[in-house]
Amino acid sequence: MATLQKIRNKSLLLFIVIGVALFAFIIGDFLTKGSTFFNSSRENVGEVNGQVIKIYDYQERIEQITEIINMQSEQTRNFSELEMGQLREQIWNDMVSEMILNEEAGKLDLVVTEDELSDRLIGNNIHPMIANNSMFFDENGIFSRAAVINFLDYVNMDPGNSPQMTADLMRMKNYWLFVENEVRKSVLSEKYNTLIAKSFATNSLEAKMNFDASNTSVDLKYVVKPYYTIPDSLVAAPTSAEIKERYAKNKEQYKQEASRSASYIGFDVKPSPEDYEATENIVVGLQERFSTAEDVTNIVNSNSDTKYTGRNYGENEVPAYLKEFAFGGKKDDIFGPAFEDESYLMARIIETGISAPDSVRLSYVYLTADMAGKKDSLIRVIRDGGDFAQIYSEFSGDQNYASTGGDIGWMTENMQGLNNDILSAFEKPVNEIFTIDDVQGGVQIFKITEKTAVKPKVKLAILQRHVGASSNTKSKLFNEATNFLASVKTPQEFTSEAEKRGYFIRPATNIRENDFQFVNHANSRQVVKWIYESKVNDISQRVFECDESFIVAMTTEINKKGYMPVDQVTPQLTAEILRDKKADYITNQINSVSSADIKTIAATLGVDILDAENVNFNSYQFGSSGFEPAVIGAASKTGLNQLSQPVKGQGGVFVVEVVNVNENQGATFDANMQMRMMTSQVTANLFYTLPAKLLEKATIVDNRSAFY
Repeated sequence: MATLQKIRNKSLLLFIVIGVALFAFIIGDFLTKGSTFFNSSRENVGEVNGQVIKIYDYQERIEQITEIINMQSEQTRNFSELEMGQLREQIWNDMVSEMILNEEAGKLDLVVTEDELSDRLIGNNIHPMIANNSMFFDENGIFSRAAVINFLDYVNMDPGNSPQMTADLMRMKNYWLFVENEVRKSVLSEKYNTLIAKSFATNSLEAKMNFDASNTSVDLKYVVKPYYTIPDSLVAAPTSAEIKERYAKNKEQYKQEASRSASYIGFDVKPSPEDYEATENIVVGLQERFSTAEDVTNIVNSNSDTKYTGRNYGENEVPAYLKEFAFGGKKDDIFGPAFEDESYLMARIIETGISAPDSVRLSYVYLTADMAGKKDSLIRVIRDGGDFAQIYSEFSGDQNYASTGGDIGWMTENMQGLNNDILSAFEKPVNEIFTIDDVQGGVQIFKITEKTAVKPKVKLAILQRHVGASSNTKSKLFNEATNFLASVKTPQEFTSEAEKRGYFIRPATNIRENDFQFVNHANSRQVVKWIYESKVNDISQRVFECDESFIVAMTTEINKKGYMPVDQVTPQLTAEILRDKKADYITNQINSVSSADIKTIAATLGVDILDAENVNFNSYQFGSSGFEPAVIGAASKTGLNQLSQPVKGQGGVFVVEVVNVNENQGATFDANMQMRMMTSQVTANLFYTLPAKLLEKATIVDNRSAFY
């Protein structure tokens, strides 16, 4: 019995212990079995109306676009943080818009059939994205359907055992899939927009009213009393109740996206006087070797920001400060050392009296390793006048220039990526053929097809060192920023210590969670991420190291998605209410005039009488007063020699008097034409506003900040 009583006394504790144990068992089992769910959630980069966007789909789209950009620019680009951020933003917007369009089109059972798509890709109704793509132009620069067919035939070729060709074909397939998807989206958008546009129509009564309003204008005299001429003291100050009432009435105007604000100090990285001196000493120390070396290649390329390639400079290519020296001197003359454009530099004339073209035009065929044995026979065919485009189409392992028959266009000596083998074309005659062996065993066959007229050139070596901040300078600046940060714990100390040290506190407003950089500082995404992890008045616990600055930041404001709080828009609301009260004050002044005419009203208000001509219902400008739609509407309805009631405009209160009515006697009303014109205007505007409205109505979850 004693034991039983003890159990009863401890029953509450036992229930709690058993409950916790059961909960731990259940939640443990759920977490184990539900790990797939949580992992899946972590893969979600966003949602659009409940449709999930997976991170790997988003990243795949990014990689696809970067590959296409590299393919079109014919080089592998290293995207800056800013460029990559802009690219991610563009792709995100495209994916969101595509998902919204697909959802809306699905509600209406709109689809793009395979026959429709084929017609826009290779049929009789080629889409502009295909027709305007230079990849599918013929030798005359005109779109060729045959070029599209040749491209698709090439894409579907068997690459055999060639890794290079396999990679090229994969790039081309990805490019075509991208184009195909973009065309599909465009056609679906056309269908959707057309269907929506057909739901808008103008009736004959609207058409007649619009015609009459457009073809009848008035000349008038008017007076305006600007709001700014009425002191605030002459009207009652807006009360708290009035401000809240105005806010409630116009609340939809104060919608906002989530954003944050911060104050920060930027310690900008700049070279010190010691850095300038050190750079100058390096250049001066190289002067003797640079002046006497038989071959300057090694000394320049080991010490200069400007590499020596042996290129020739034309008069328009030499920096302005070197032109007189380069074309007025003789071989081995030396310029400098000198300081120009934040650089210390020297120049040496290597060769004068050169005559060479500015540009050469080349065609080429790329033979993969398994086709390289045909090099000599193909060169003979080309020299004997064989069709180069046909040879390219049949034998080239690179079909990037299929639309031009292997013509890769004009090249200048200063183009990026040209090696000495290519540069030798500038010294060879037209129709000369030369080859370059590829590192993968293939062969490039080049033919010089055209050259521009020869011009005077000079071979110039330039040894140039830009003055940059040294590691020692950066270290001192970082220590200065760290010292400041260590001395501040509160917002008040942040401000007072900055003032004491002479630092300028910079504001940063409207910071969005997915901003790819902080204000205009490169490589500063880290600052944005910290701001969204912080609270108001938090000061960063570390110094952020960006490309050209060190940053210490303090979060000052957090604005949640929804509506701006009334306190935040009180100044704007106060100004609006004051304007309305001043409008009432001026209106009462006008209405107090017993025998109203334009001169008496002008005298009462102490203003001049102004003129406005050819005002009609469709006018955008009212006299010299600018955009005043309410006044334009009142003027259009006021009869000849009549005076309007006071009109509250944008800049003041107006009274107008119509002195002349102008009828367009030559205009003839055509109801059908007028209705078509008005409907066209509405639908043209619809195509811009509809996507924005659909986006506004959509429920979008953006988790990109968790990944980037």
